[in-house]
Amino acid sequence: MLAGWVAWLGLCAVGWGMDGNDRLKVELVHGQEAEGYFYRYEGGRILLSADGRLYAVPLDQVIQATRAGTPMPLDQLRAELEDAAAQEAARAAGPAPAPVHVALASAAWAGAGPAMLGDRRQFWAYTSAELVLLGGAAYGALGARSPGVTVPLVGVDVLLRVVAARESKRRAEAVRRRQGDPRARSAPNALPIVPVGTPSGAGG
Repeated sequence: MLAGWVAWLGLCAVGWGMDGNDRLKVELVHGQEAEGYFYRYEGGRILLSADGRLYAVPLDQVIQATRAGTPMPLDQLRAELEDAAAQEAARAAGPAPAPVHVALASAAWAGAGPAMLGDRRQFWAYTSAELVLLGGAAYGALGARSPGVTVPLVGVDVLLRVVAARESKRRAEAVRRRQGDPRARSAPNALPIVPVGTPSGAGG
């Protein structure tokens, strides 16, 4: 059981929302490929930054995707892109919370930091893990009265919060840098956009 929760912890640490640190490689229906760092998802197109350009890839033409060399199921890719778009809209509405506040929130409850950043998927991943871990620990302490069950689960929960705090702080810092850098905000206008795929899927 403990090994299973360590594996869950590793999954949570990877992060659910797409961000600018993610390098994507996609293959399209007609054999074309595009690779670069994720910049934005808008209008049904994935914008990838590479070689001083933004490559606009129509999502509906993507048949295969990898992130940092790891294959991504297309339903997961779509879900993460939609979450990234929602986070972008939330960031546009106002400045991101201070990284230290986000980290402290995750230290108190692992899902709180992602919630402050508008990352619903990671919020639910961390929250689900916490509920099961703390529920198991409570049962071990009050029901089975078994320290051998309670202590390891509490230890994994503490580790989960440490990982969540570190990851949330990193992502809040990345958002702050992006919001404070006028070049990042104006990138779609400052960098040439190169359509990838057939004209019908290039977003007009």
